[in-house]
Amino acid sequence: MSPEKESHQIVPRVNNQPTWNGDCWKAWVKLRRVRSDLSMRVINADHGLGVITKGKQQLSELPASIPWPLFTKYREEILNLISVESFLGKSG
Repeated sequence: MSPEKESHQIVPRVNNQPTWNGDCWKAWVKLRRVRSDLSMRVINADHGLGVITKGKQQLSELPASIPWPLFTKYREEILNLISVESFLGKSG
């Protein structure tokens, strides 16, 4: 959910790169815009581990289409990025 480089999220995959995440983060953005019945967060581990559970979330006011520079600038807010410790309830 959290590609490190723009080339890691380009579809289709470019030159068989060893690291490729695809653009699933774009679907994540869409869900955060339209599904208030979900609780969504991305754990800041590996390349971003998306966790979706039933719950409640405030709908995001993100634009429908987010260019890469904007994604990288606001990655934490866009993904609702949290630490492993926070996810495990070990930080407050």
